Amino acid sequence: MNQAGLQDIQIMLADLEIHNWITGPNCDKSWYLNIRKEKEFLNFTKKPSRKGWNKKEALEGPRV
Repeated sequence: MNQAGLQDIQIMLADLEIHNWITGPNCDKSWYLNIRKEKEFLNFTKKPSRKGWNKKEALEGPRV
């Protein structure tokens, strides 16, 4: 969401010939990097980063 950081990533992706663009600023002053789903990414799916993460357990601690 940092515009300068996204611009660095945008340049690296362009060097790899991956089409991308930055959108923003949004109403919450955020910025986003968008990547077009190209043939190299057709089978790519985003996986949850916290698979099995239990919010209640994280806040209250594990059951004993």
